[in-house]
Amino acid sequence: MTEGVGVATSAGEPAVVGPVRERTLLRRTLGVLIVAMWMAWAVVAWWSSLHEVGEQHFVEDVRAGRVVAFKAVTNVRDEPWRFGSGVGAWMVDYPGADLEGRPEEGAVADGLIYTVDGVRTRWLSEPPGLVRDMDAFAALAEAGAKPFTAETFPPSRDWMAFPALAAFLFWIASLIATPPRWGTRPFWVLVAFVPAGLGLLAYAARELLAGPPAVERAPGLRWWHGLGIAVLGALFVPPLVVALI
Repeated sequence: MTEGVGVATSAGEPAVVGPVRERTLLRRTLGVLIVAMWMAWAVVAWWSSLHEVGEQHFVEDVRAGRVVAFKAVTNVRDEPWRFGSGVGAWMVDYPGADLEGRPEEGAVADGLIYTVDGVRTRWLSEPPGLVRDMDAFAALAEAGAKPFTAETFPPSRDWMAFPALAAFLFWIASLIATPPRWGTRPFWVLVAFVPAGLGLLAYAARELLAGPPAVERAPGLRWWHGLGIAVLGALFVPPLVVALI
């Protein structure tokens, strides 16, 4: 059974019209939308994530007076490329602090987050040492930096959820409206669990933006293939992403 009606061309080959052309346009449109939403999510995720720096970098920022606001932290569990994550800031604990930003007596802080004008929020992943022969908090106060307030706290990561949700909805719509040609629907559902939205990106590239198979056939990739790819992705993608950023 054919999907559309062929019209003879001058070369004697049928031209694809009707439903086939419409389905091809639908595939390409949904593919472009998924890729665009993934790129939007990636930019927001990168910009709002914590940028880890060493103590020397922190000291240089303080000495140059670049630090705007700061806060002592502990147990940072930053996940900048968790696709669809919409947490308010990061997975991090904030010990109690006094008006100068120092941890209160008995509160433990093993790191510091701070912002610099026009740059991502930075994370010093070790207790700050001396700056100009004074402790880090005194040096920050001398440089004009202030402890974070509700108004100066780093950008919310909630915006990450919107492009991720849009990409997910376009993916669902395409799975329902257009039958996959390279892998079965269960295969692509399992591949979608690959971290950082790479499974959705692979689906868009392979199923929606790539051309059809040279020979019409049943999808060759089954659910067990998708399970294997999802497991390998969960093992190797997170450390690779951390290394890249």
